Amino acid sequence: GVRVFAGIIDSVKLARSTGGLNIWDVTAQDYTFQLNRRLVVETYEGQTADWIAKDIILKYGQGIFTTNHVMPGAPTVVSIMFDYMAPADCFKKLAEYCGWEWYVDYYRDVWFFDSEEDPTYSASSLNIITPFRNLKHSIDTAGLRNRIYV
Repeated sequence: GVRVFAGIIDSVKLARSTGGLNIWDVTAQDYTFQLNRRLVVETYEGQTADWIAKDIILKYGQGIFTTNHVMPGAPTVVSIMFDYMAPADCFKKLAEYCGWEWYVDYYRDVWFFDSEEDPTYSASSLNIITPFRNLKHSIDTAGLRNRIYV
């Protein structure tokens, strides 16, 4: 009943089989990969960071991402420009600007929040009952392009 991961599975390989137990090697990406399908081309002046985050999802979230956990009360951004940047990079730049944190959860909801104000928000946590072994994390956006401008 608890979702421990959601995203896109890239490959599944049988690592080994012992008796009736199969061990699988699974390569997957979280929903940040889907979020980055389009590049953001926007300039914002005099808007709050939470308003900017919601606007990016509205325009570039392809209708499948939500902003239920974008917390209000973010600082006002004097000026920020996103010039053909992936939405994840935009959120990173925006979070660095105002000292907040962000992530995409396993329900395609974008979280944008002040971790000092409410430290109960965390990206993820693993506990001893979570069945993970040899967990590796990497981000590869080398082939990400939706347009090429010359």
